[in-house]
Amino acid sequence: LPRAGAPATLDAQRVAALEQWATRSQARIIAAIASAAAEGRPLALVTEGSSAALLTRSMASAPGSVRAAALLGPVELPGLALEWPKGLARPVLEVLGPAASHEQGRLRREQAAARQLKNYRQITLEIVSWQPGPTDAPLTRRLRGWLTTLDRTPGAAADDG
Repeated sequence: LPRAGAPATLDAQRVAALEQWATRSQARIIAAIASAAAEGRPLALVTEGSSAALLTRSMASAPGSVRAAALLGPVELPGLALEWPKGLARPVLEVLGPAASHEQGRLRREQAAARQLKNYRQITLEIVSWQPGPTDAPLTRRLRGWLTTLDRTPGAAADDG
């Protein structure tokens, strides 16, 4: 028989493990951004699943070399929600799969609208493969098209620095 307090202890362990993972992962994201910035290369970051929340938390402190971010099938975990920086100066494309939680997507869309984030866009598209190849998947074509529009839009990738 489980002893009293065991579920609470297990939940506390899970939360602690999630926080450790988030801290380590976010440090890796920031280090990769800084490394690319040192080389002078502009970045378009692509995250998938729960790492999307880490990227949205890093966007405010990311160096100016980050020109855009795509969030593929973002998953919010308890205690690890997507947070839009107050002045989201870099374009963000959120791609929801047809089976995604559209309730969470709707809430993020409303949050972006309430903060008047003009650089935020959300679409629904099958997320099967985003790896470039001889026959590019629709997602890869959509990402390339979105990035191309950013190149043609003055101020779309403005630095909030």
